[in-house]
Amino acid sequence: MEQEREFDILLSEVKRICPFIPEGYKRSYISRRIRARMRILGIRSYGDYIAYIRKDPGEAPLLFDRLTINVTGFFRDMDVFRIIEEKVLPVIMELQEGPVRIWSAGSSDGREAYSLLLMIQNGYPGFLDSVRFIATDIDVSKLEEGKKGIYRYGQGRNISEEVPPKLLRSLSIDGNMVRIPDRLRRKVRFFKHDLLRDDPIPSQDLILCRNLLIYLPSRSQERVLKVLAGSLKKGGFLVLGKSEHLADSLMEEMELFDLQGRIFRKRLETGNFPQRSTLSREETKTDFVEG
Repeated sequence: MEQEREFDILLSEVKRICPFIPEGYKRSYISRRIRARMRILGIRSYGDYIAYIRKDPGEAPLLFDRLTINVTGFFRDMDVFRIIEEKVLPVIMELQEGPVRIWSAGSSDGREAYSLLLMIQNGYPGFLDSVRFIATDIDVSKLEEGKKGIYRYGQGRNISEEVPPKLLRSLSIDGNMVRIPDRLRRKVRFFKHDLLRDDPIPSQDLILCRNLLIYLPSRSQERVLKVLAGSLKKGGFLVLGKSEHLADSLMEEMELFDLQGRIFRKRLETGNFPQRSTLSREETKTDFVEG
């Protein structure tokens, strides 16, 4: 059909702008995001939007921002952070030998990374100096926001709705501006990393990669999961989104640690620690709606 042909041409144009997107994300997801952008511009056909992209160089970064997944916030899914605080960090500290390496993969503007550091500073202050934190994304503009550690609230959003009261006092709040304290900001190294193209980052004790896989087709999901598993040290932890699961090919290498938090652990050695679960992928999978 003509519409499908125009959409394929548009995908080729998008690939030129952002090579990551067409091969990585589901076609249905890309289509919804592009149509949302077209509605804003009052453009009805893919052909007209192709012409618009080629004519206006300022549209490319706007489309990139629309396509990449920048839904974030402090302490998103607070129950997952509680599980990390109460179950995961004590195990990491017990086995600690040298620096503890934590990675927020697909970090967007860094609020997930800073949430975890705020929690560590409050709950395990003596542990903070041991932490070596990295935060990665493909969106360089979001990484720059994270480096600054300054966030604007308002328009129906309130920082007190995201951050627990006992942790608010650690933040500098001036009107609708929230600043991360320098001590925590300096703990995080932000840099660009493409989970579909780049190599693993080895020796990680804890990796958070939440709500990215649901936007990817199965082949891309498996590629990302192999990079993440390959980045973990033995006994390290991987936190996925609540609607996400491991690929079957990794079930021998990883085990389910906490079902509610979607937390998996890389096996130390076969039989070296108790099996917390023997659930299959189908048993750990829940239904979800794509964003």
